[in-house]
Amino acid sequence: MKYLLSTFMLTLALFGCAKNPATGGVDMVFMTEEEEFEIGHDVARNAIKTHGLYKENDAFVKYYKEISRNLVDVTERAEMPFEFIVLDSGQFNAWATPGYINIYRGIIPFMNSESEFAAVMAHEAGHVAARHTVRKDAARKAGSALLFVGAALIGANTDNKAVAYGALGAGLFATQVGFAKYSRAYEDEADELALRYMRSMGYDPKEAVGMYQTMGYYNDLRTTIYKYFNDGEEPKESMYYDLLASHPNPDDRVEQVIKREGSLPQGYVSENRDRFLAKIDGMAFGPNFRQYGVVGERNLYNPDNRMVGTLPEGFLTMYMGDGWRSYNNVYKAEASFYKKRVSKGEDPEETLRVMYPKLRQLQKLELDGFEAYTGTQKWVKRGTWGKLETLGMQRVFGFKVLQDKRDDVEKGSSGRDFYILSFFTPEEHFENLDQQFFKSAESFQRLSRKDADRIEPLRVKIYTVQKGDTVKSLAAKLPFGDLKESWFRALNGLGQYDAVKVGHKVKLIVDPNLKILQ
Repeated sequence: MKYLLSTFMLTLALFGCAKNPATGGVDMVFMTEEEEFEIGHDVARNAIKTHGLYKENDAFVKYYKEISRNLVDVTERAEMPFEFIVLDSGQFNAWATPGYINIYRGIIPFMNSESEFAAVMAHEAGHVAARHTVRKDAARKAGSALLFVGAALIGANTDNKAVAYGALGAGLFATQVGFAKYSRAYEDEADELALRYMRSMGYDPKEAVGMYQTMGYYNDLRTTIYKYFNDGEEPKESMYYDLLASHPNPDDRVEQVIKREGSLPQGYVSENRDRFLAKIDGMAFGPNFRQYGVVGERNLYNPDNRMVGTLPEGFLTMYMGDGWRSYNNVYKAEASFYKKRVSKGEDPEETLRVMYPKLRQLQKLELDGFEAYTGTQKWVKRGTWGKLETLGMQRVFGFKVLQDKRDDVEKGSSGRDFYILSFFTPEEHFENLDQQFFKSAESFQRLSRKDADRIEPLRVKIYTVQKGDTVKSLAAKLPFGDLKESWFRALNGLGQYDAVKVGHKVKLIVDPNLKILQ
């Protein structure tokens, strides 16, 4: 036992202590500043490799870097080397790692002023200034050492191995929860530091309230989308906050800002709002379109494969983090579109039969630029105990690109890509919808390289509210099907009953690719 205790004390002795530059407290640390920033460099470079840098809007990137540089200059670690990057991803997120303040393009259109935008980055700068990476590392190592020494002490005093293993398991869970609490404590600390930094930069720290409200509106939007694609079902568990969540509820964070700084006057509009909106006008919206294509109101555009097509009316298509999902909320029907690589000489009919061996009523279609086949089969899923359950019917279309005769395309470039357009429909609705499925398949066309190069992502458009405009009429301009109003309110920081004001600028999302189909 003395040996175990000695080992534990030696482990703790290996840890050093250092004064925290932001809080003034003394922290247990287990790495140097050089090691800390090297970790930050590796993490940031991996993120750049995964998502790429957003370079399209040079003016915005320059604007972002200027604000970030001014921010770092008022922190307690201004002397350290920093970089500021915008990642070309539609994710709603920003994060920091030692030496880097990083923001995903996807969060930017939801911000409503420069002050809100600065509040996001000030929070992230707080994580770096307070050395949260180092402190989490030290807490994890100290906790692990204490846990295993404690379990060993219990094991040394009992012959019941189950008791020892049970103590170890309980300790692991308690340690995990403890680290989550540490993380929430770090979030609170970063929030408090953000208010300090905002004030030092000349922003009103009360405006951080808008940033947290924006997060709340976005969370509400995600819940609405989840319910739409799951027939009104509430998420079984909280999608955002659970026992091990690291971020506090936005409503709680709003209360903390008000407690620390006071409330903004009713009807307050940030003086730097229009400046920020001007910078994001025309910004790309949604996932990286070169990786994932573009989806407008109903049209699917793929610049890499030079294809465009239209889904039937009533299908809402959204990027769900790991791919596009299309759903008709009225008929409970789904749609999917993807590409399969096949050998150049492979017969499209045989390819479809191999992929879907239970297809019936297989027939050939006459489509411009494609050799296409279609068929139907039962739509099934594996239920309890592995039993197959019939959900309805599946209509499958397979497209093979024909030899392209366009002058601007190199010879022999086609013939190896096979495209699948598939619809899943409850059996009672199949006859009503099947004709629309055929029309959708017939709408797909192969674009010239010139037209494919004209494909753009969806865009943010800043619009000044005119007399007669309403939330409903403006939301109708967005390409988001039945969820237009939910998207409009989330994008513009509007609560459920808030109205738009004449002369006020709002954000719309537009599809610039409609001109290609005209």
